[in-house]
Amino acid sequence: MKKTILPIALSALALALSASSAYAADLGASVSVSANVGTAVGTTTVRAEMKAKASAALQARFVTKANAEIDRRIAALNQLETRIGSMKNVSSSDAASLDASVQAQISALNDLKTKVNSDTDVTSLKADVKSITGSYRTYALIIPQGHLLAAVDAVNSIADKFAAIDTKLDAAIASAKSSGKDTTAAASARADIDVKVADARAQAQAAHDEIVALKPDQANDTQFQANKKALQDARAKIQAAEQDLKAARQDVRTVISSLGIKGVEANANATSSATVSQ
Repeated sequence: MKKTILPIALSALALALSASSAYAADLGASVSVSANVGTAVGTTTVRAEMKAKASAALQARFVTKANAEIDRRIAALNQLETRIGSMKNVSSSDAASLDASVQAQISALNDLKTKVNSDTDVTSLKADVKSITGSYRTYALIIPQGHLLAAVDAVNSIADKFAAIDTKLDAAIASAKSSGKDTTAAASARADIDVKVADARAQAQAAHDEIVALKPDQANDTQFQANKKALQDARAKIQAAEQDLKAARQDVRTVISSLGIKGVEANANATSSATVSQ
């Protein structure tokens, strides 16, 4: 009986040891798997945190850039507002229309600034930043249009100054002629003043008519190109008007020097110092 029990006991012991070894191996594998899973989870968390920080930094840069660009445009528009207020030779309706465009642009940019500072999505923020130049057209239309209209006003203001000078020049030429002095050069220069001033006014009016009704293109490229061409043409006309006025100033000096008169010298110098700013 004892001989039978011993082999059975030994077999049971061997089986138990085998099971224990298998369990130990399984336990080790489980511990290893758990460690690997823990490492993977930790790496994923770190990567997610790094990604979130990078996204936040990128968003902050976009917000800073957008605010700077918006503020720069609003400052330029406010300067234009001041210039509009000083215009004297454009119609009140033109000034009111331009003022309304400027105010609408300032309001829209302020609204955009509010949106930019509340954006939490980088994609949406990128679109808002892009729209500063793509949709609002502050520098592409509103500001150049405003300054060109102000230049039209300046051309007409300078042209008006010649009226007072011309009256004195006419009197000086008549007096010199009656005293037997040769007034040929003076009379020719005086006549040219009228030609040059008239052309300056015509150029300014043509520039005005070309741009006064322009509206933002709302990202329509065809309209953008049309606006761009109109602004370029108007600028060329203003430059031509400025050259006319410079020639008229020189004519005034010619009259003064040929007749040796001084009564209009101060007015001539004042007119000569006037410039057309675009």
